[in-house]
Amino acid sequence: MNCEDFAGTVYLPANNNDVNKDIRIFDFSNKKVLTIYAEAENFKKKLSTYDNFKKFFLMPKILWFDNDNMLIIEELIDYMPKIDWKKEDSSYVVNVIINNYLDYFKAVQSKEKFIIKTSESMIENLSTDINFLDFYKRNKFYLNGLSGTSLPYLSLHGDMWFYNILYTKEKNCYFIDWEHSNQYMLFYDFFWFMQYEATYNQDFTYIDNYFTGVYDNFLKEGLEIFNLSFNKQDKLDYFIAFVLNVFSTRIIKSDENTKKSTYNQFSNLLEMIKEKYKNI
Repeated sequence: MNCEDFAGTVYLPANNNDVNKDIRIFDFSNKKVLTIYAEAENFKKKLSTYDNFKKFFLMPKILWFDNDNMLIIEELIDYMPKIDWKKEDSSYVVNVIINNYLDYFKAVQSKEKFIIKTSESMIENLSTDINFLDFYKRNKFYLNGLSGTSLPYLSLHGDMWFYNILYTKEKNCYFIDWEHSNQYMLFYDFFWFMQYEATYNQDFTYIDNYFTGVYDNFLKEGLEIFNLSFNKQDKLDYFIAFVLNVFSTRIIKSDENTKKSTYNQFSNLLEMIKEKYKNI
């Protein structure tokens, strides 16, 4: 296979900007997509994340690649648009996410491909950022009251939400867009998904489920895989560890406006959570 005769419709990725100038060509007839990478780093990361995660998460197959010209052809998935999902489809996809991650956690633990960190260490690393100091002042009571629970940090997706899952009529879930893959706290992807639905889609179903105990078995089993205990009273601490992880990985190198808006966004979300679930 090669791309000499590849023909299709040209699209620039939705996140195309000064950094990412990759081009995608979609061949809808033959169900293939060709990506022309502008940066070697993005090309290599695409291949490495595919190799690292394909055993645990269903991903569009890479059919061919060219190292010299930084080209990749992968299968084009015929998926169901999110707007057409029914409530039971969303529940099914969430269960797939949970089960896939538990299997992945087991493999990571068995190969010891993780490190242990505390929330306090992230606070210390962020302490020189003036924008974080404002966030700290608004949330000082809860940040000072962190339980000190140590959590595993491991390689994860980094941008998990419904639109990064291609859900088919056959009930297959393809995980896509791994550009933000990095070392994150154990439940980072699940928390990112929860906060995204709440913040951008005003759907608090998943945050409600988290704080009311619907996902307790997932949390318990996930922590036990790493020989750690799950404590219901620490659920806010787990979520705050996620927030700090967002700041220390995804936001720390952003411009000042992005930092300010993100810190404010999460401050507002935490205030809502603390008020709504204060009796749980």
